[in-house]
Amino acid sequence: YQNLTSGFPLLDRAIGGIHGISVIGGAPKVGKSTFVIQIASAMALRKIPVLYYDFENGRQKIYQRTLCRLARLSSAQLRSDNGAEELRQRSVTAQKELEKMLFYWRVINDRKVTPELMRKHIDFIRHETRSEYTVVVIDSLHKLPFNEFTERRTGIDAWLRQMESMRDDLQVSFLVISELDRGITGSYKEEP
Repeated sequence: YQNLTSGFPLLDRAIGGIHGISVIGGAPKVGKSTFVIQIASAMALRKIPVLYYDFENGRQKIYQRTLCRLARLSSAQLRSDNGAEELRQRSVTAQKELEKMLFYWRVINDRKVTPELMRKHIDFIRHETRSEYTVVVIDSLHKLPFNEFTERRTGIDAWLRQMESMRDDLQVSFLVISELDRGITGSYKEEP
């Protein structure tokens, strides 16, 4: 349980690690997904199972961002065949790291996910990795499917209750991304 840390010491000190349900909120395009992808991939490298429900970026973009970060190369440099041995070696090393990580890190793009299906995904990755704990990332809260709910607020409340239930029943930690709405004045200074 002590290993469930983000890998960012200031964040871990502030929230005590990735436990329970933690919500990261911010304005559009400020880097919420990029930050959480870094947390998820760092945890997977430490062999902590992570289910990453993505409704924003797409699996390919997430893996590409991760590969670029691991190699410390831009996406253009990663695709380039300029022959620089150092760049090629960094790319090869990053690919090997990503391959190891993928056993513990699953990006799921199913826009029809339900709480029941999420529970099955959790059971499956736990069985495969033989781990007691799992971290579930939701990117992002306002894009979860709200099947029978006509209002977003009602749907979000229902999903949060389901997450609380999974947290308690399955000892799962949630890291949830939420986009802040602009207030009446058009700024992000108001309450979310």
